[in-house]
Amino acid sequence: MKSNLERVRSVLGGDGELPDEEMRARFLELYAEDVKLRWQGADWPWGGDMRGRDRLIACMHATSKVLAGPPEFRQSRFWILDDEWLLWWWSSRTTTTHGERFDNSGLTLLRFRDDKICEHWEYTDTERTARMFRGWRTLVDPEVGSLLASWNDGQERDSTPGRR
Repeated sequence: MKSNLERVRSVLGGDGELPDEEMRARFLELYAEDVKLRWQGADWPWGGDMRGRDRLIACMHATSKVLAGPPEFRQSRFWILDDEWLLWWWSSRTTTTHGERFDNSGLTLLRFRDDKICEHWEYTDTERTARMFRGWRTLVDPEVGSLLASWNDGQERDSTPGRR
């Protein structure tokens, strides 16, 4: 597990020395083809249950449309739980395409199989994230959006409980 932790840290801790495309490629190399993705919430690009690296790529594409640049991870703490599980507490800062500063934090639970991430569970303030990413469906290509669990019918949701 220590080698997996170091691989994760090396990708997340990049100091901008690699071009964005190369960083994305290194990030994707960490994941199994059949990765299970689980992010709480339903009204932001990463929300919902998905399976497969193609879905992860779609999430990354959607995120590139709502953020002006990649998040800067300001704080990270990792705990090795056992031979399969790694827990990551993080806080990040970035700017949305609306020009608003977006400070965020959360927990990520990663499960490894054969040195690849086979499960990725994310816990963050999804109500706030949805508010910050408002209008994201208008920015994402529908072909990419159709791969996202949260795409639904392509309509922005009304924040009133029980209403769209």
